[in-house]
Amino acid sequence: MVVPVIQDLHESSEAVRMMELERARKMLARGEDIDAVLEALSKGITAKFLHGPQQALHQAKGDERAPPGHLAAAIIRTKR
Repeated sequence: MVVPVIQDLHESSEAVRMMELERARKMLARGEDIDAVLEALSKGITAKFLHGPQQALHQAKGDERAPPGHLAAAIIRTKR
């Protein structure tokens, strides 16, 4: 039951990575500064990976929003 969820996480993460990499390549092709491109790449990936957990926390009800709620606790564990 967990395996399909893990597979979906890998697939969606790979899609984000590829999308941001393509965006960075286009920026480089336009002659943009490599440091600016790397900054945009890292910020884009980070923002997209954080979007799901942030949405889940915003939509959570009551005790789920704050530690030790199950959702908050799961998100906190992922940063270790």
